[in-house]
Amino acid sequence: MSNKNVQIFQNICPHNCYSSCGIRTYVNNGAIVDIEGDPNHPFTQGRLCSKGYTLLKKSYNPERILNPMIRAKKGSNQWRNISWKKAIDLIVNKILEIKESGQSTESIFFDMRTGNIGMLQQALANLFNSLGPITKVGNGLCDPAGADAHFYTFGEVRNADPSDMLNSQYIIIWGGNPAATSIHQMTLIKQIKQNGGKIVVIDPIQTATAAYADTHIKIKPGTDGALALGMIKYIYDHDLWDREFVTNHVLGWEEFLHYFETEVSLEWSSKTCGVSIEQISMLAREYCTKKPSAIWQGLGGQRHINGGQNYRIINSLAAITGNITVIGGGIYYIDFRSYNLLNNAFKHVNLNHTDRCININNLNGLMGIPIKLAFITSSNPMAQYPNINMIKKFFDNVEFTVTVDHFFTETAKFSDLILPVATFFEKPDFLASYWHKYIGYSKQAIKPLGESKNEFEIARLLAIELNELGITEPLKYLPDLNADDFLARHLKPLLARLSEVDYSDIIKGGYYKLTGINTTWEDKKFKTPSGKIVLPSNPIYLPERKPKNNYPYRLIATHSEVSLNSQFSNIDVIQNIAESPKVFINNKLALYLKLKNSDKVRLYNNCGEVIMKLEISDSVPEEVIMCYQSNQKDNFSINCLVEPLLTDLGEGSRGFKGVAYHDTFVNISKA
Repeated sequence: MSNKNVQIFQNICPHNCYSSCGIRTYVNNGAIVDIEGDPNHPFTQGRLCSKGYTLLKKSYNPERILNPMIRAKKGSNQWRNISWKKAIDLIVNKILEIKESGQSTESIFFDMRTGNIGMLQQALANLFNSLGPITKVGNGLCDPAGADAHFYTFGEVRNADPSDMLNSQYIIIWGGNPAATSIHQMTLIKQIKQNGGKIVVIDPIQTATAAYADTHIKIKPGTDGALALGMIKYIYDHDLWDREFVTNHVLGWEEFLHYFETEVSLEWSSKTCGVSIEQISMLAREYCTKKPSAIWQGLGGQRHINGGQNYRIINSLAAITGNITVIGGGIYYIDFRSYNLLNNAFKHVNLNHTDRCININNLNGLMGIPIKLAFITSSNPMAQYPNINMIKKFFDNVEFTVTVDHFFTETAKFSDLILPVATFFEKPDFLASYWHKYIGYSKQAIKPLGESKNEFEIARLLAIELNELGITEPLKYLPDLNADDFLARHLKPLLARLSEVDYSDIIKGGYYKLTGINTTWEDKKFKTPSGKIVLPSNPIYLPERKPKNNYPYRLIATHSEVSLNSQFSNIDVIQNIAESPKVFINNKLALYLKLKNSDKVRLYNNCGEVIMKLEISDSVPEEVIMCYQSNQKDNFSINCLVEPLLTDLGEGSRGFKGVAYHDTFVNISKA
């Protein structure tokens, strides 16, 4: 851009993704004319994903909601614009009604998820938390089982720096597909292979990452722990384990040893996980001899009823071989430490109450205190929660639902009031990543379009009226601030302590690491109570979920490179690429069921059913039905089939268990 009137702003993509990409935004006469990846970002280095390059189409979208809108009556599809004053009055009056009637504030349901991982939205969380104990879904939808696996094994959920993988000679990508979900790390994976390192992918499906790898291990879904135990058995029997490290830094070895000596054989492992003894032996031998060796655990592999324990067993591989403390070795999962430091800086309000946090599978079983007001922001429960029909019943019984969003999402359509929210180009914010270690300031590039407002401003308007009523005493400071003041109030003390750069310099631009975020376990000082790695105890292997007679096929819904739940469902370019929802099955299964390419098929179980277009592909195992989590709109969501099953772990580090999305079983027939 050579036009001297064009201004350049630093922005950071806030969508739920490993990368948190740096973006250069070009503005002319108050309008964005172009965006590109920021070459100054140390990790993303000027590259955006296919979704990132369409972000302007999200901001300047004819379907975008630009005014507060109220439904004519519950259940109707008739909407009309109203003023912000009227919209805020409706919410405040509902809160006042709850307070004055003597009802518990637990009749207020607040749902804020990771559709936006910026810090500014904490203003809304603070406001609703100040009302008293409220109701929330406790479960994380993404990572809890795997997070607990690291929490119980190492005492903390942490990664080495992603660039440290370049020191690896051997990488096992276990249950992940970075070619679709982490393209910047995939660039490093390719460099490792070009430099002579070996890439192994363990995945039931031949993903794009698996196709690129040197070796693809096709495992039965949910049996990852059995494969890891087979590897450990081989490592022990062939004296490839690190005696000194285990003796000095591992707790629970004797019990663990007794278990796999008496309960584990290569034959059992092979039969259970569907991987040949030869492949198990090769994998174990190479992992121990081609050091440094690293394992990258994807998020998909832990979304099972036994996913946490499976990942604990995988973690044990890095422990008994000593790989966990080696530069270029270790176990990668996710690392929320930088994000949590920023996020927790906003939780200084002195709250003398405990919220009612419920399991997602109990939404319709709330005892005694029904929901009078639901407030949804940065979330789309009607697309991303399991068992959508159950979620519909929940919202049908809520007296008044408010959704803050850019578009008429499936959740917005079930709401009574919709508040238009600013995009990340239209507000200031701070962002961190749960993968790389960089934080940065995203500067407001343009004014909010239409009557949309950022999350802080919405919270501020609510606070003004609530403060006048004496309802939100802890947040009396909000009306006197703007969004930048709010960010500075909470983050300035933290960044003064954990950054070597002054806050005023950070907001001028650039990307920074927080000090004290150690990235490896080189010092061998683990965060467990004993200071040692803790191996899993009996029962060590938890069996995978088996299919039911009426529903014999496992459904795996995964991300593609052009999908991120429902967040890009309104982008025409993305939807043209994604096409109509497709389901993929193996050729042998298609022959058995007498189905052909492009047939319309019905997927169903006791939770619901969907009609999809069939594509036959031998990249999918015979017992698996696969689809992508795209096109979550127009009353379609694959999650209407997902049973509300919980993972085995999650309560230790996240407070609640996760959702076992990949343990859903269905049947299929021609529609």
